[in-house]
Amino acid sequence: MSVAPPLVNPSARNRLVYILIALHLGVLGTHDYYSGHYRRGLVKLGLLVACFLAMAVLYFGEVPADFAFLADACSGGLIALELWAIIDAIRVTKDADGEPFTW
Repeated sequence: MSVAPPLVNPSARNRLVYILIALHLGVLGTHDYYSGHYRRGLVKLGLLVACFLAMAVLYFGEVPADFAFLADACSGGLIALELWAIIDAIRVTKDADGEPFTW
């Protein structure tokens, strides 16, 4: 008697691909789009754009010395985005629909 192999969802996402995307393009939120977490990806992309815009204003504009803390805040924001992506790569095991990732 033969045993049928377990059914695998053809649209299931690969965890290794998710981890690689998170490690290489994590600050853009690309891994969140891959897994279907569109809002979270949009938040990460928005934070990245806000940091770059603030840094551009600080670099090209004439900004009072009182706003120099924005450069530190933006560089800290970029580091936080990368850490967030690394934590997602470790922690997230299911896509937005609740389907577990495949290997």
